[in-house]
Amino acid sequence: MPGYHTKEGRIAIPGVADLVIRSLRDRQQFSDPEGRAERLGISSASWPIFGLPWPSGRQLAARLAARALRPGERILEIGCGLALASLVGHRRGAAVTASDRHPLAAAFLIFSPTPSARPHAATQIILCALPRKKRFTDR
Repeated sequence: MPGYHTKEGRIAIPGVADLVIRSLRDRQQFSDPEGRAERLGISSASWPIFGLPWPSGRQLAARLAARALRPGERILEIGCGLALASLVGHRRGAAVTASDRHPLAAAFLIFSPTPSARPHAATQIILCALPRKKRFTDR
């Protein structure tokens, strides 16, 4: 991917096969040549946060892996980042909607080294790319 460095890695979630994901190499990665993230109010300091695995994301994925799913269950993950919980839900057969505001979230989510692990038709990827609202003090 241009302008920043990524890595592939395995994330072990008890109860499901390891997730193979693409993430940013570290928190120092930044690339916004067209200003898309800036227009959404995403600063250079917070830009890489979407592309790193978070402990809370791992915990949510583990909780989802451990609980029973009902037939036809639907899952909405808001602010998904690397979407660990969404990937677990997808693997377990749930209809999943993963959403994030970051303009590169979808590109990271649909990455998979093996076609069988890629999101299927029941998985939706929604980017909440709304422009930043002006604050009262902005003129």
